[in-house]
Amino acid sequence: MAKALVLAGGGARGSYHIGAWQALIEMGYKFDIVTGTSVGSLNGTLVALDDFDVAKGMWLSIEDRDVMDIPGRVFSRETVDFIKNFAKEKGISLAPLENMIVRFVDEEKVRASRCRYGLVTVNVNTRKPVELTIDEIPQGKLVDYMLASSAWVPFLQPRTIDGQVYIDGGFYDNLPRNLAARMGADEIVEVDLDSFGFERPLKEEHKGIKITRVESWHNLGSFLEFDPQNAKRNIELGYLDTYKAFGKLDGKAYAFRKGELDKIYADFGMILMERCEEVYSRHPSVKLAAEVYSRTERRNPKTMTDRFLAVLEGALEAADAPVGEVYTAENIKDYLVKAQENVFSGVFTPLADSRTAAKILSKLEGADIKKVYLRLVKNIIT
Repeated sequence: MAKALVLAGGGARGSYHIGAWQALIEMGYKFDIVTGTSVGSLNGTLVALDDFDVAKGMWLSIEDRDVMDIPGRVFSRETVDFIKNFAKEKGISLAPLENMIVRFVDEEKVRASRCRYGLVTVNVNTRKPVELTIDEIPQGKLVDYMLASSAWVPFLQPRTIDGQVYIDGGFYDNLPRNLAARMGADEIVEVDLDSFGFERPLKEEHKGIKITRVESWHNLGSFLEFDPQNAKRNIELGYLDTYKAFGKLDGKAYAFRKGELDKIYADFGMILMERCEEVYSRHPSVKLAAEVYSRTERRNPKTMTDRFLAVLEGALEAADAPVGEVYTAENIKDYLVKAQENVFSGVFTPLADSRTAAKILSKLEGADIKKVYLRLVKNIIT
């Protein structure tokens, strides 16, 4: 059984891959194939080289200027030159990224790795996608094709290789599972970054392949802003989300130790949901805000347990509980009890139960519904 890791494009969000990879290492996964687009093609080489510590250290240290040739000060001669060059060269230069890749990636070791590597880019001249395995990339051209796969125009400069112009592979397939399938994968773990680009479903001939998808509930930040602090957060999220994807942790926005949600629900879940219904019945605007929250937060809860989880996680968000931790029935109460609540005294704007009102509430009270949840939970557990 050939196992493949498929890494999506997404620029600075690529630190999320590293957290997922860490969890997969702990689960005992050894990949036979790794494919990636854009930043996924960059992280993919480190997976092929089995250089986790190098990859994590790199992501926890790189900043914007380590990747892109950008000015240090906003108002300077350097900025004027940058703007002129941006217009002339059709994007930001990735020369710093190229230097970093040369420093971290040994092409010969990638070629010799037991984990076979592949990437995706697009040829502008032929207007066709280019999906290449390491064996199909010409000798000495790996760095060129990695940069080609990462050339997200118009922000970043296209890459010219042997007279042909290439751009980011996300313009064809931002999550190259089909390339992994062509390379012989029987099982795929794919790590998405919720970024720009097209995502192509598995072709019919590959439909039998088992796929486990890892994706974030949270916004992973700007794809052009490389920041060590955000990288640390994304690594934590990727780590926990991978355990959730494999059913070893529970939760959506937060991570709960297996079985702990059942304990919490048994403790105060039923009474919490009853209190919610009482508030909804007295204040239609709150009910609408809750509906907006469910839709905009990609929840759409169908069961009572799902609705309880939405309320509980909303309360945790209002309490500013950290997302990089694993919660239990005991420590979740500590965060909620200590939280400073700041919610209106119970006077809510009475609006008609309509979709138009819901849209209005998404701006007026959408954020406050989480504070309502926090107040309800605190009233029950204290």
